Amino acid sequence: MSGFAPSHAPVLAALGKVWGPDRFIVIGAAAVARHIGMTWRGTLDLDLSVAAGIDSYIADLEGLGWRRDERMPQRWYAPEEWIVDVVPAERSAVLAGGFEWPDGSTMNLLGFRLAFADAIPVEIAPAIRVRFASLRSLVVLKMSAYLDKPWERETDLEDLAHIFQAFVGPDAGERWSPEVIDLDLDYEEVGPYLLGAQLAAVVDGSEAALVRRFLGSLEDDSDELATLGRMARRAPAGWRDPDALRARVRALGRGFGAQRDLGRSLPDAVDERMRRPT
Repeated sequence: MSGFAPSHAPVLAALGKVWGPDRFIVIGAAAVARHIGMTWRGTLDLDLSVAAGIDSYIADLEGLGWRRDERMPQRWYAPEEWIVDVVPAERSAVLAGGFEWPDGSTMNLLGFRLAFADAIPVEIAPAIRVRFASLRSLVVLKMSAYLDKPWERETDLEDLAHIFQAFVGPDAGERWSPEVIDLDLDYEEVGPYLLGAQLAAVVDGSEAALVRRFLGSLEDDSDELATLGRMARRAPAGWRDPDALRARVRALGRGFGAQRDLGRSLPDAVDERMRRPT
């Protein structure tokens, strides 16, 4: 893994002292960068989620001397002027699929179940361990964010295209396994196929419906959002032809439909983790 900004370490260490290493996760650009680097983006925002209710997490962050943005309820300013977006995700809100902020705006939490359950512990500095959302759960979060606000979230289409392209490295053993070779996939279709198969193994029913909805929008020639074309324009070099991109997305759908057990089943794991006191 590479691309994580070391300057984020003090912020995460401070939060770890308040919440412990298991109650919060890194999501967003910083998490993508930790997995595959993020050369296509100029900045690495720090986005987090914590298994806590709104009142609890506000009290915790204000106790650290953080200041809340008056217009964006999830945005906070640390004393060192770091800008950090923090989403509270207590279990009841995750199960409900979202919640309403005090200002009346809503927060979509579809995909956060998987993000917490599938998170990966990473030592970002000596004796500082933080959990990062897995790359496959970030795919679900970004699909969810795009479908929730499609005209505001085109960067998620860009990120998804880059994740599809980089999900499996050129020398990864699974790329050359006999079972994959027998599928007669093009080289660039292998990563998306394996991503789809992994997603099928870990999503629950609501998340599976979300993935199918997103993939369907890329297949729909009458899609008013022009999702495929917008993704193609921001895709990696060699992935910008819409027909080629669609073929690779179909490979992802093929893997997703295959229901291969390349991951682990997670509903019980997330329920246990989200039950921990907040």
